[in-house]
Amino acid sequence: MNVLDKTSNTPKKTVCFLGDSITHHGFFIHELYQHYLNSTNKNLGRIEMYNCGISGDTTSGALKRLER
Repeated sequence: MNVLDKTSNTPKKTVCFLGDSITHHGFFIHELYQHYLNSTNKNLGRIEMYNCGISGDTTSGALKRLER
């Protein structure tokens, strides 16, 4: 979990990245973090990011996980 806290007075937003091995390895998280830090949009507030990627997963497997 990454908590990106620009303004602690705003409600947090939760982002869950669901996917396969590309998501699982999380190379994109650094890029998203940098974009968030450099953002001129001051209304983003707190964001919690969860990497829910599983290497070898399929669409049907991801859908089954969402049903829980």
